[in-house]
Amino acid sequence: MDDRFLATPVLGLSMMPATAVSAEESPTAADLSIETISDDRAFLGLEPVWNRLVEEAEMDHPFARHEWMRAWWESFGAGNKLHILVVKLNADPIAIAPLMLSRGQIYGWKIRRLQSMHNDHSPRFDFIVGRCPERVYREIWNHLLNQRRSWDVLEIAQLRVGCRTLEELERLAVAGGFLVGTWPSDQSPYIDLAAGWDEYLAQLSSQHKKKSRQRVRQLGQLGRVELEVISSGARIEEALQDGLRLEAAGWKTESGTAIQCSPEVLKFYTELAGASARAGTLRLIFLNVAGARIAFAYALCYKNKLFVLKAGYDPQYATYSPYNVLCYLVFQDACERGLTEYEFLGANEGWKLRWAKATKSHCWLYVLQDTTPGRLIYWGKFRLTPKLKQGWRALSGDGSPGHRIGAAAKAILLSS
Repeated sequence: MDDRFLATPVLGLSMMPATAVSAEESPTAADLSIETISDDRAFLGLEPVWNRLVEEAEMDHPFARHEWMRAWWESFGAGNKLHILVVKLNADPIAIAPLMLSRGQIYGWKIRRLQSMHNDHSPRFDFIVGRCPERVYREIWNHLLNQRRSWDVLEIAQLRVGCRTLEELERLAVAGGFLVGTWPSDQSPYIDLAAGWDEYLAQLSSQHKKKSRQRVRQLGQLGRVELEVISSGARIEEALQDGLRLEAAGWKTESGTAIQCSPEVLKFYTELAGASARAGTLRLIFLNVAGARIAFAYALCYKNKLFVLKAGYDPQYATYSPYNVLCYLVFQDACERGLTEYEFLGANEGWKLRWAKATKSHCWLYVLQDTTPGRLIYWGKFRLTPKLKQGWRALSGDGSPGHRIGAAAKAILLSS
């Protein structure tokens, strides 16, 4: 396996010196200001400062870095307007809130969204805040308040439950008299590998370990089984095309969910691959048998953690469960190289939970203005809809039909 599989932190170069601020020198309102970035050229020019602030904020995932946001915006940004807030201490940028403006509908109401730069391909999101967080969040919130005539809903997606951005915005919005709700999102499985391979194996069921070793042996009867990792150089384009072929094999193409089925999605993962290779975080991982690539994982390695975005395998080898074999070998290799964590990302599907015993919870934050549309949207989304879901579960549960209908009706009535 390529020695470059072990991640090293990638440090952005600051365009200006950072201003050190001690706890005793917390900035006042007069020291802080916010610049709004709304054009592509200014956004692209932020890259050195942006990545320097990601490092300063000690963010432990790659989804806030400039190369990720740039690839996302250039692929999916059509129809939206950049609204990136750069918080400055005097002239020095110290925080970034990557937002955009869009228009849409919720429950039939036309609304103006001020929202995070995200879509279904965004596993995690956060504001980039390092120094003076309490004062910075207050400054961002005051800025949003001053601009409240330009938005009806503030929508921040895929926040880690318990993260400071969620806690601060929720607290400030409630105190300001806004309607605030959180909507549960992915429970993403992950594996803590810090204790090493033997300790990790001890957490798995005997049956799962036995099956994994058996599959490796069975594939070994066809030829040499090995991992191949491409992370940089001239082979990136060829490896990506081969990986996308495996990702599209089988049901994903039939269901229209493969990367190659959408020009925008294909552009995103292609541009991200090039930018991440230059940043040193890209890992295109293959399971090879007798020299043939039969399974694939598109991953990023950052802060000694591996994040898998997309995966696939050749259905001709389905009886060998090739992607599970790839996982087994990758986990072992990661432990040997000192990686501390593996993130599956996405939902907590059953096959992931056979490998992982813990999950990271995410949610969406909604802040609505206290207007008639805002109140109706809030009531529908955070009062009625959960009760309807509860009622549906009651209808689908155990007990007699009469009991289930009664439980469902009670759940819905309680929503009023």
